[in-house]
Amino acid sequence: MAEIEDWQLIRDFQAGKNEAFAVILKRYERPIFNLVYGMVNHYEDARDLSQQIFAKAARKIGQFDPSHRLFSWLYRIAINETLNFLERTQRFEGVEDRQFAGPEDPEKQYMRHEFEVHLRNALSRLAPQYRALILLKHFEGCSYREISSVLGIPESTVKSRLFTGRRYLWEDLHRKGLLQRHGPATH
Repeated sequence: MAEIEDWQLIRDFQAGKNEAFAVILKRYERPIFNLVYGMVNHYEDARDLSQQIFAKAARKIGQFDPSHRLFSWLYRIAINETLNFLERTQRFEGVEDRQFAGPEDPEKQYMRHEFEVHLRNALSRLAPQYRALILLKHFEGCSYREISSVLGIPESTVKSRLFTGRRYLWEDLHRKGLLQRHGPATH
């Protein structure tokens, strides 16, 4: 079970076995980076923040509560550090243009890429509290309980804010003509 393995890695790291933290880093660096990148929409900032998050986790590993999942604890650090960064810099930029790869025909590939860019840009315009919820739920696949644990808010608040965030996101995309009543516009 991953939680038991995580706890053993934490104990090993606390006992001075640095390679144990390297395993934790390898296990969680991609989801943490993806979350941070989804929040800041800037590759270099996301990379720097991810490194800071893991450095902070290593320094504060003694504060980890083994009754919680390591995943939730790391995500909470990531969310807090990223929100602090956004507050300090007040950065709400659009998405970097990325190539979209896949076996689809070129027109569908282009349409999907364009929609992804618009979706990420719309996410970047959401207030960080809503953006974090949407990223955790829909991009990272977290349950309401996990999000509640990560953000330290009741599940009912998670559901309420997620509903509001989705509505704001839908309204933004709809104003841009990207959504029809029931989904993405197909031109």
